[in-house]
Amino acid sequence: MGYIVGKHGCAGAVGAGFAAVGWFCGTFEAPSTEGPLMDSARRENPVTLFLGSAALAVVFLAIAYFKGDNDTTGFIVAVAVWLVVAGAVFFWLWERLETRPAHWSLIVGGVAVVSCVAFWLGLPFVFGPAAVGLGLRDAAGETRSKVGIALGALAVAAAALACSFG
Repeated sequence: MGYIVGKHGCAGAVGAGFAAVGWFCGTFEAPSTEGPLMDSARRENPVTLFLGSAALAVVFLAIAYFKGDNDTTGFIVAVAVWLVVAGAVFFWLWERLETRPAHWSLIVGGVAVVSCVAFWLGLPFVFGPAAVGLGLRDAAGETRSKVGIALGALAVAAAALACSFG
């Protein structure tokens, strides 16, 4: 087996693989926050976030309400509450929230985590995607937006687990 010299001068079969990303040679750089993937994420409109949030809410609320006993009334009430709150966040407040995306991402992410206490209403499936969407819109990549994204994702994951196993 011959040795391959990577683009940063690392030799060896393993070195060539690591040299592709610059890890082994000590030139590893964090993934870029620029590019077509991040640009498309920043352009996500509230309708797309609303539809994604709706899919999450309906699936996991159905699991929660129809798992043991068929509580159709509870499911309908939870979806109605979710619909009102999601409509307010994604259609009424969204333009105001976009003015300071890093700030509001952190706040909405915190609200998403707190709303996990009442996961059966589906509120984490509103505030979690909203926090992630706002955090992705922050072009500066502030720490607040990253924490907001993490809190939003954590809230959605916790609520999904609670609906599935709680």
